[in-house]
Amino acid sequence: MTVSNVRNSNGSRFTIAILALLVLVLALYGGVRLVTGDDSHDSGHVPEAERVVLRDAAQVLPVLPGLGSLPTGWSVKTGFPGTMQCPAKSPGCDGSSISAASEYVPASMVDQVRIELRSYPTIDAATVGYKALAKQQVDRGSGLDPLSLPDVGGDEVIAVAWRMNNDDGSAGTAATGATSVVRVGTVAVTVFLRDEGAGGTSLEVLQTLTATMAARAREAISGQTPQTGVQL
Repeated sequence: MTVSNVRNSNGSRFTIAILALLVLVLALYGGVRLVTGDDSHDSGHVPEAERVVLRDAAQVLPVLPGLGSLPTGWSVKTGFPGTMQCPAKSPGCDGSSISAASEYVPASMVDQVRIELRSYPTIDAATVGYKALAKQQVDRGSGLDPLSLPDVGGDEVIAVAWRMNNDDGSAGTAATGATSVVRVGTVAVTVFLRDEGAGGTSLEVLQTLTATMAARAREAISGQTPQTGVQL
C-alpha cells in the first residue's frame, strides 16, 4: 500500500475551518429567524390588503384625490372630501368601518363626478360589501348596459352605463351616466359619472378614475401615502 503525502495540508485545514464557520453562522441565523419570527424573505406572499386597515378619517380621506392629483381645470367641490354617515340598511354599509366621499367639477368630458369609499375591517367583510354595492348598480332598472373595464388593478370590479328618461314622460333622455364599483383588499370604491342630456358619458373618464382609485387604495392599505394622480 502506498501512502501519498499531501503537501498543502495547512491550506486544506484553513479551508475546512472557513467552511465550518460558515455553517455555524448560517445555523445561528436560522435559529434567530425561528425565534424572532422574521419572515421578511417570504413577505411577498402576504396579501397587500392585510397590511393596513383604514379605520379613521386620517387614513381614508387622503385616498380621495385632492386638487394636486386632478387633471388641469378640474376642481374639488366645496365641503369635500369628507366622511359620510352610512345608514345600516344602505348597500355596502353593513360591517363597514368608515365611509368617505368627494365630488368634483370636471373641466370637460363629463358634467358631474362623485366618488364614495367604504373601508372594512376584513377582506371577507369587504367582499360582502362590494357585492352589495355591485348589486345596487346592476339593479338600477332599465336602460343599463354592462361595461368592461380591463386592467384597472382591482381584486373585483363591475361597471354599468345608464340613462334616465324625462320625468314628464316625454320622449328623450334627461341624463346619462356610468358607474363602477371596485374592491381592493379591504376597501370598496364607487365612481359615479353623470351627464345632463343624451350626449353619453365618457368611458375614458370612468376607466381612468376607476384605475386611479384602485391604485390609491392599494397604496393606502400598503402603508403608503396615496400619490397616483388622475391622468386624462
